[in-house]
Amino acid sequence: MSNRKPSFTGLRDKQPPQSQTPSAKLAPPSNDTATPSGSRASKKALTGYFHPQTIVTLKIICAMKGMTQEQAMSEAFDDFFRKHDQSPVGG
Repeated sequence: MSNRKPSFTGLRDKQPPQSQTPSAKLAPPSNDTATPSGSRASKKALTGYFHPQTIVTLKIICAMKGMTQEQAMSEAFDDFFRKHDQSPVGG
């Protein structure tokens, strides 16, 4: 058995197989997902990496209180802003 790692350098120049029927071409991707609509139109996404137990606890509290995770995080950010003498944004 060889301990050599596979080389993928030859794949870089390969072209995908051509479709045999011209009607099988895919339409160009739509830009509909590029801009959020409705209630998200003026908002930006914010992500982070958290300990798994943090996420479980957040989900449990949100279920008990009948609120979304976004609402809970908005409340937490407002508390953080107040702690640092900033005006709360209110999600």
